Amino acid sequence: MVDLTDYFHASLKETWHPGDAGNDLANLPSGVQKLGDVSFDIRGIIQLNGGGMMDMSGKPYPRRVGGIKLGRKCARLHFLHSAGWSVENGAVVGTYVLHYEDGSSHPLPWFMERM
Repeated sequence: MVDLTDYFHASLKETWHPGDAGNDLANLPSGVQKLGDVSFDIRGIIQLNGGGMMDMSGKPYPRRVGGIKLGRKCARLHFLHSAGWSVENGAVVGTYVLHYEDGSSHPLPWFMERM
């Protein structure tokens, strides 16, 4: 697991959109949770700005977060993420950019898939 503590914008119990009381993840089990065969450290959210969103203090959320270092080799990556607005199924709603030790990078688009 990757420690994302320094990148969290809100806790799971915090309403992070102004005027939307109860818009939180308080019912989501927190701490290290196993979802399927993958363990995730669920303690907060990294909220990005898809266009004009403000946090509770009126400051805009960032459009991207960078500099998250893994510092190790890995055979696979698992991301636990979500989107808050409606888009067409199959639409790209975000992109992870993987930067490798040799200086190369690889974009990894995140497509909306409705369950």
